[in-house]
Amino acid sequence: RSPAGRTPSSGGGTPWAALQVHGAAGFWAVVGALLAWSRQRTAAIGVAWYWITLLPVIGLVQVGNQAMADRYAYLPAIGIYLAVVCTFVDALRGAPKPLGVAAGTAAAVGIGTLFLAAQDQIAVWRSSETLFRHSAAVTDANYSMHFNLANTLKRKGRIEEAIEHYRIAIEIYPGMARAHFNLANTLAAEGRVDEAATHYRAALAVIPDLQAARNALGRILVQRGDLAGSLAHYREEVARQPRSLAAQITLGHLLRMSGDLAGAADAYEAAAELSEDGERWRREARAVRAQLAETRPDG
Repeated sequence: RSPAGRTPSSGGGTPWAALQVHGAAGFWAVVGALLAWSRQRTAAIGVAWYWITLLPVIGLVQVGNQAMADRYAYLPAIGIYLAVVCTFVDALRGAPKPLGVAAGTAAAVGIGTLFLAAQDQIAVWRSSETLFRHSAAVTDANYSMHFNLANTLKRKGRIEEAIEHYRIAIEIYPGMARAHFNLANTLAAEGRVDEAATHYRAALAVIPDLQAARNALGRILVQRGDLAGSLAHYREEVARQPRSLAAQITLGHLLRMSGDLAGAADAYEAAAELSEDGERWRREARAVRAQLAETRPDG
């Protein structure tokens, strides 16, 4: 899901207005037509290269969350360079020598400038961390880049930095279930289970069927000794997944701990129907029913 009013869902991308899109398309169509009509055949080929290679990546079919990606411009840009260089060379053909020298000097300076710019850009792509940091820095409210950066930092063991960027992503886009879930996992691994439970619940508020979050939340409730919360959670789990062996067994244990022996026996019997080791859970059910019989006044 994306925040309201944001299309596509990656922060920092603002869709162009229809007038801008049509204007750009019209400009390049006119340029292509003029080149094809003139003698600049090579330049026309460059423009054709640009259009043909641009079509698969222009965004007619959305790929990923990003509104734009500079990697998609690499191949199309070759056509623009070809058109510009060929037009430049043809314009200087037959020109006086001083003009040719000046033009060559200007071209060398331009190429040198582009070389330096390329060096800076290569530094951006040096690693996932440098790329995501740069993208987060040069775009506005880009929750996706902060999320990717957090994942990268977590893999490197830089946990506090990762937590910080998960929180930034969530602050920008509170409905990002993946960020809540990954942050919860990170906090749980650090022993910060109360915070982790909060973010597991936030993830489930967005995606109720996120089973990994449901399982993790259940484990935390049990670890914290929150018997009432654990019972409520696993009753819901059994209602959602009546054929979940783990949920039936855990509910049986919790009901036994709470003193609801009849309910525990029912849960163990349900587990027996689902388990390859069904006799084990039938024995548990019989033991619980025997315990229940002993506690009755007429037992």
